[in-house]
Amino acid sequence: MCLLLVDRIKKSRTKADSFTLIQCFGQMARTVGNKIATYLNDIFPLLCEFASQLSKEHSVDIDNEIAEACMSTFESLVKKCPREIGPYVERILDLAFELISYDPNYTYDESGDTNMNDEEEDVGGWGSDFEDENIGNEDDDDTSWKVRRAASKTIEAIIASRPEMLKLFYQKYVKHLVNRFKERDDNVKCNILEAFEQLIKTTATAEGR
Repeated sequence: MCLLLVDRIKKSRTKADSFTLIQCFGQMARTVGNKIATYLNDIFPLLCEFASQLSKEHSVDIDNEIAEACMSTFESLVKKCPREIGPYVERILDLAFELISYDPNYTYDESGDTNMNDEEEDVGGWGSDFEDENIGNEDDDDTSWKVRRAASKTIEAIIASRPEMLKLFYQKYVKHLVNRFKERDDNVKCNILEAFEQLIKTTATAEGR
């Protein structure tokens, strides 16, 4: 069944089909993840490939949905088959920290404030009486937050399940996590703070406190 699903994902002709099939695998990972661990060599590179197909210039809904599904699948595999996923965890972390910063429609200045990219900035000179019913709804059309949320939840799952990686995490990743405290979406920011809270808990447990 798993190999058939992998084969169908590879042969999918549209992104919509790929998304549906990856969702199926994600559901399997959540329910019987320990039973599909033997197929990690086949599915892991495929998930990484699909999760990385994001535009650096603008947010595309279907690409965001696919990346979210891939990261959610990784989160489930980390929880369901921690021993088998071990050799892949650092690569998952690298990808998660790449995606946790994915916000192509906004730029962050040094203070952490967010600014729309040029193509989405409001056009001035119309006067205070001019109103556009679409102004203020830009965030409603931007689903890149789903990618960042899924990435942060995957990071939290890895921190909780891999205390032996704490040293590496502090050496390589913790600065990137703290840097994302500037996240503009409140819900995603909560997920990032929860990941950091889990880091503190795991550290305290490892030190016997």
